[in-house]
Amino acid sequence: MISLGIIGEEVRYPALRITRSEITIYGTIIYTKKDFAAALTLLQDSTFNVAPVLSKIVPFAKYRKHLLTP
Repeated sequence: MISLGIIGEEVRYPALRITRSEITIYGTIIYTKKDFAAALTLLQDSTFNVAPVLSKIVPFAKYRKHLLTP
C-alpha cells in the first residue's frame, strides 16, 4: 500500500519499531502545486477515465482501519 499526503506540521514516528522491524522510510518531493492542480482538473473532467489507475476508494472516516487490514 502506498499512502500519499502533504503534511503541514511535524510528524512523529515510532523510532524503536522502525529500527527493530528494519523498516525503510523514503521521503520525496516530486510534485509541485501545479502538478496537483493539473491532476484535480483531470479528475473533474467527466471524459477522463480514472479506472486504470484507481484500485480502491476508501472513505476518509475508514482510512485508518483500512490501513490496518490487508
